[in-house]
Amino acid sequence: MKPLFLLLLYFVPPVLYAQQDTAYRNRVEFLIDTIENSGALTKHEIKRGGIVYGCWLYKNSLFKIKKHWSEKTAENNVLENDLQYYLDKGKLIKAFEREVLLVNGNRDDVSVWSATTYFKNGQLYYITSLGHGKTEDEQYDMEKETLKNFQQLKAILRKQLKQQQK
Repeated sequence: MKPLFLLLLYFVPPVLYAQQDTAYRNRVEFLIDTIENSGALTKHEIKRGGIVYGCWLYKNSLFKIKKHWSEKTAENNVLENDLQYYLDKGKLIKAFEREVLLVNGNRDDVSVWSATTYFKNGQLYYITSLGHGKTEDEQYDMEKETLKNFQQLKAILRKQLKQQQK
């Protein structure tokens, strides 16, 4: 009986945690999907120096911000970058980052890296990463970099929106 009890103690907590984790991500995705399909979003887009910035307002609150840009590398490749951040009540709940490397600018020869992160109470809660990129580097701090990029982009967009309103 005792070995069975110990076995249960070993396996049950991770399963319960995984269920909580999935439930939180499902709630975030449901919220995002509901708002995006509500028809109540107001989109603002700003193009500056080859960079496209975007923000979406929902009921006069910031809901989503994004940044898209391309750059040429020293090896004559093209690197396309996308950043997207989703907010709920002013707090970051989800971030998506993607890099697409076009070898010699050719869309048939690509390398893709992406990461989706979920935040809860201002802290990284869950991450999933696909492809070869930043998350393979032991020194890369996904939480720190995501929050830094988010704050910088939010500040840029607020400044640009204020200038447009003048």
